[in-house]
Amino acid sequence: MNIKLFLIVILGLSFFLYWLLPKTQLAKYLKMNEKFFYVMNIIGIICGISGLITTLVWGEYILTSHYYEIILLPAFLIYFYSLIIMKVKGADNVYDEKQTYDMTRAAAISLPYTVGVMFLLFAMSKEIIVEGLVWFPFYIYFTLTIYSVSTLVYFKKS
Repeated sequence: MNIKLFLIVILGLSFFLYWLLPKTQLAKYLKMNEKFFYVMNIIGIICGISGLITTLVWGEYILTSHYYEIILLPAFLIYFYSLIIMKVKGADNVYDEKQTYDMTRAAAISLPYTVGVMFLLFAMSKEIIVEGLVWFPFYIYFTLTIYSVSTLVYFKKS
């Protein structure tokens, strides 16, 4: 099957479930707990690291073949599931105060690192070390990795 068609079908099904699940009896079984929080961030780390490695190995081929989207798909689906939970339970009732605080701290830590990597990628593109649009998936994967690792580290510390 064509990768673009596959991605469109998955996105379409995701949005359909976002609309449908809150209206069904299954909505009462949807919940966010510590295990899901761990799994969500571990999937982010796995997708981020595998994407970084794949980007370094294949280069621009992952853009033309749409493999970077396939690598991001598990992370997208798990975050989309948390959006469904937010729709069902209300945005304020999904994460506890500690999880929210840890995610905020992780975002604050991730920002300077990702900005630094963006400057580095810009300098590398000027020197023709990085060609084309390879910086785009690399930046996304790096950001996902740093954010997920930071969130788990902060969550485990306290």
